[in-house]
Amino acid sequence: MSAREDLDAYIARHVDHDPEFPAKLDAFQAAVIAERDAQIIAWLAKKAAEYGVSNRDARSKAEAVGRMADKLSRGAVR
Repeated sequence: MSAREDLDAYIARHVDHDPEFPAKLDAFQAAVIAERDAQIIAWLAKKAAEYGVSNRDARSKAEAVGRMADKLSRGAVR
């Protein structure tokens, strides 16, 4: 079973049934994922800035990390 199925089974056994609970749980999960993604994007942007633009190698590293942050912010990562 998945973690979600385990949680649903536990709730069905131990918690009064709330018909809106699955939607609330999905919303909470989406909020946690969005917060995690925002932290990752901020960290990648910080790392890109740390590389600087002093030479070609540093610029290329900064651009690659910046592209990763951009893709993640657009949801283009699978």
